[in-house]
Amino acid sequence: MLDFWRHRIKNLALLVLSLVFLPIDTLVILCIDVYSRLLGRKPSHNGARGKKTVLVTGVSMAKGLALARHFRRAGHRVIGADFHALSQGRVSSAIDKFYALPWPAAEEMPDDEDIEDDGYALALLKIVRENKVDIWVSNSDVSAAIQDGLARDMIESQTSAKAIQLSARHVRLLHEKDSFMTLCHKLGLPIPDTQIVSSRSDIIEFFANRGGLKLTPDASTRYLIKPIGVNDIARFDMPLLPLESEEETLRRLDSIPLGSGKFIVQEFIQGFEFCTHALVVRGKVRAFVSCPSSELLMHYKAMDPDTPLSNAMLEFTEKLAASLGETFTGHASFDFLVKAGEDKGEVVVYPIECNPRVHTAVVLFNDTPELVAEYLSVLHDTPSRGPPIVPRHPHKYYWLGQETVERLLYPLYRDFPALPHKTPEFRSFVEHVQHWKDGTFETWDPWPWWWLYHVYWPVQFARYLVWGRWHKVNVSTGKAFQAK
Repeated sequence: MLDFWRHRIKNLALLVLSLVFLPIDTLVILCIDVYSRLLGRKPSHNGARGKKTVLVTGVSMAKGLALARHFRRAGHRVIGADFHALSQGRVSSAIDKFYALPWPAAEEMPDDEDIEDDGYALALLKIVRENKVDIWVSNSDVSAAIQDGLARDMIESQTSAKAIQLSARHVRLLHEKDSFMTLCHKLGLPIPDTQIVSSRSDIIEFFANRGGLKLTPDASTRYLIKPIGVNDIARFDMPLLPLESEEETLRRLDSIPLGSGKFIVQEFIQGFEFCTHALVVRGKVRAFVSCPSSELLMHYKAMDPDTPLSNAMLEFTEKLAASLGETFTGHASFDFLVKAGEDKGEVVVYPIECNPRVHTAVVLFNDTPELVAEYLSVLHDTPSRGPPIVPRHPHKYYWLGQETVERLLYPLYRDFPALPHKTPEFRSFVEHVQHWKDGTFETWDPWPWWWLYHVYWPVQFARYLVWGRWHKVNVSTGKAFQAK
């Protein structure tokens, strides 16, 4: 009962916070918008040479909005579409026309033959035809990755439009952790010790073959038990086994929701986590960035592309993309682990997951206009040459709303009556506000920022007052991770 009330107080407090800041935020954003219009800072596609019509989906997320802005700044006509009814793309100056899409039929991987009856894919096909779209840039939500892959197959077979979206076959191959690991193994790429399991007995047998259910001094290797599909609850409750005794290990096994789908047991590598974002055109990596990662990444800082570590992750991406051939076009994002002490000189990177879609790290390209040409290269028969582009002048990115709650207000509540400037979170908050850049805000396109904090999230928190519970939120993607 106590958790019940805590959850509702939490949502109510966030609603009140939005209302408190609504008047001042509205006034500030309105002034910024008027100022930008008077100075003529809003980009226009009037008179642009080689103007294309570009469909960008997933504009409820910072990554989709960032790419829509790229194309608008380059002078192209941008159509936005999203299945989130309150998408911030609705109010973006970067988007000429917005379409609300039907919600994808299911989060599980549908069969190819089901696509002809899928309202989501048919709606995309209709938009492409009505607007004579030249290129579709897909920014898949995790719940629609396979549907976008199937829609890509339909659109490219029935229209002249090209898609920056992996095929359904490639999405399936990379999305599931077991098939991704199998592919890496076939290519001779280093991977952690990994095995798929579906029951308690499978896990017990796995540990029996590796020294037993008890952690011993001479067998220090431990393993994570991870869900293969999308499972918010299991994602934030991945046990590290074995424990000090067999009894403790068995008790912990009993707490895993094994009935909710397949899992993998994967060697835990003690070290540092990194993530990458790549644009791939016909099996060639055309844009690449790497950055430090974490469980719920909300801060983005590009790594030096000339370091051995970044080069190792790029080489992995290039080898995998090349192995899948010229039909491999779209986005591929990888998570890697590097053992502690191997971050200098020659390093070995261990892939742990692939997200076959755009990574939010694409915001690091915001000051790299060359990115648009790499996307448009899909329209030409002549392949792009030279090394992949990297962020030209990458800022460090954060999201002000999430930062205000997590590093300012919550520490103040937690440590009350201590002074806020005494907390390390407060010092970090001040540094980010002074020297970093908000991942959603742009002076020439300010209303999506306002919409995010005073329409989209307040509606979500109001809904959670009545239905469901969340454990964490990611402001940049608009996702709330479900709690038990």
